[in-house]
Amino acid sequence: FTHFDVSFNSASADYTHGGGMYLTGSTVELTNGTFTSNWAYYHGGGLYTAASTLTMTDLTFTSNSANKGGGGGIYFLSTSGTNYLNNVRYSGNMAYTTSTYTDYASDIEKSSATLSCNAGCGSKGMYKSSCTEVTSTETTCYSSCSETKDYCSVCPEGTYYDSTYGDNTECTACPSGKFQADDGVDASNHDSIDDCMLCSVGEYLSDPNTGTCSPCAAGRYQPNTDSPETECDYACPTGTYLDDAGTNASLHESVNDCSDCPAGRSSNMEDGL
Repeated sequence: FTHFDVSFNSASADYTHGGGMYLTGSTVELTNGTFTSNWAYYHGGGLYTAASTLTMTDLTFTSNSANKGGGGGIYFLSTSGTNYLNNVRYSGNMAYTTSTYTDYASDIEKSSATLSCNAGCGSKGMYKSSCTEVTSTETTCYSSCSETKDYCSVCPEGTYYDSTYGDNTECTACPSGKFQADDGVDASNHDSIDDCMLCSVGEYLSDPNTGTCSPCAAGRYQPNTDSPETECDYACPTGTYLDDAGTNASLHESVNDCSDCPAGRSSNMEDGL
């Protein structure tokens, strides 16, 4: 099953495991949520999973504790597949392993389980702009990046990123002849190749490198939106003209924008002037 926007707070598991959540023999996806101040008598103060396959994305484990076991944040006991941890963060979790709380098992611990670490941003339309440090050992799997995700940035102009997985340090450039005008402001404008657009009617792609579109020059129009154009190929027919010199794209959308020449005057066949 799949859960979004999960919240497990201040729950407890008396004389058992998994204060916030207990899973066994399950295939589960958890996306965007928090496990805060949960407590377990044994393993897994925040979450305990056994013989399961778990995918976690954009989760935070804070101030959870295991009273007489490992994994104050999470405890993994064997798996039926790989557990994927994408942008999972930990803070202030504690585990009582012998006589004192220790760092060894405070956040996460495993026993015969397979983990796959990823400190990616966990959000479409974003890339990992600064953080590169990920720790993955036999017993732990965690990101030491900022808990506030300050290391993640929205994709820049002309690019997109369409996955919540992957250790991406840069976004994908739009295909040649297409543009994306948002310059790192709104991730939703960069989360799919469909956000890469052709210029509007009446325009041409004047600078493919920056995705700049400009209105057609005087005497020319551009009716197409389904193919990339690096210049306006359509000139007004002989005997007609269009004198707007590239200031207003709405005046260059079709041949109907070309006006008949006044009596006694003619237009240039090549330039439509």
